Amino acid sequence: MITAMIFRKIFKDQRGSVLIIIAGAMAALIGFTALVTDIGLITTNRQRLINTMDAAALAGGLSLPDNPSEAVSVARDYALNNNYISLGYSDPEITVSSDKTSVTVSGNKDVNLAFAKIFGFYSKTVSATATAQRQYLTSVKGAVPFTVEHAAVAPGTVNPGDSRTFVFDKNGEMGPGNFGLLAFGGLTGGNILTQNIANGSTTPIYVDTIEATEPGVKEAAVVDGINLRLAGHFGCTYENYCSPACPKIITIPVYDKTRSDISGRSEVYIIGFASFFLDNYPVQVIDDKVTITGRYIETLSEGSASPTQTNYGVSTIRLIK
Repeated sequence: MITAMIFRKIFKDQRGSVLIIIAGAMAALIGFTALVTDIGLITTNRQRLINTMDAAALAGGLSLPDNPSEAVSVARDYALNNNYISLGYSDPEITVSSDKTSVTVSGNKDVNLAFAKIFGFYSKTVSATATAQRQYLTSVKGAVPFTVEHAAVAPGTVNPGDSRTFVFDKNGEMGPGNFGLLAFGGLTGGNILTQNIANGSTTPIYVDTIEATEPGVKEAAVVDGINLRLAGHFGCTYENYCSPACPKIITIPVYDKTRSDISGRSEVYIIGFASFFLDNYPVQVIDDKVTITGRYIETLSEGSASPTQTNYGVSTIRLIK
């Protein structure tokens, strides 16, 4: 009986404790509300900053390596668009690497907190940094099965606008029986060659691999391929080509002659890619040879890339940080 009375007294006295429990629960609820609300504010502002820094770095990277000052200007202008400063973000810090291949953009913002002020936390600084680097392609899809030797397009030996003439005749530019054509994937024949010239390779072509040559007299296949490729071109010119989709732009493999023994059906060692803007159209067979002229250009394209790949002019801009 005494024991029962003791327990009844204990439970009766808990009525006051309920208020304490409720007060503690309310404090916890407010704390969680502050946590969720303010983390949301911080996350939203930081993600917006990350997106802006990424886009600004990519935009600036387009001017590298030739115009580092322009890269800084473009990156800053891009970052400051869309009321960047009025939203409370700092003026971005922008630097270009010493080798002029990458641009880094950094920014921050003091985010004013909402509920966390109850606990004495008034603001949180968020920051973000992005680095974009120009890298040169190690693979290309849509390559045309022409070739150019390393010495003709090595860094420092060619400039945008320099003209090159591709001559396809029985004398053989690459070596006996060859005049600079490839049989991508080992697939041979005039019809396949024509389609690869007209549409480009259907699968990626990689550096540090070998490709078979397409020997023999193939002037008709070359003419048909070029004329098919350019039959529906939309009037782009060297002065105004703004789209890599312009069919007058061809990207071709660069090969290393010192690692290629070319005689008859042979194999060449691919070490990079170069692009040219075709000048003459329509193409015809004259005196048993086909002559195609083009101007060397630097282009952005899609494919795998590497910061150590030799610069033959075909590149992409990648975020590396």
